[in-house]
Amino acid sequence: MAASPLRAGVRYYVSASGRTGGPLTRVPWMGGGDYIFEDGAWRPVDPRPHIP
Repeated sequence: MAASPLRAGVRYYVSASGRTGGPLTRVPWMGGGDYIFEDGAWRPVDPRPHIP
């Protein structure tokens, strides 16, 4: 099954993990966040809802 293309105006959650590349210590790391593609660029989105 082919991957679906990303769409503008849709919020995506991106996550990644791995290990650092040091020769003596390889420390695990994790990161991620919400992003949206608008006006030709990716920008981070605060995952918490906006409360006025």
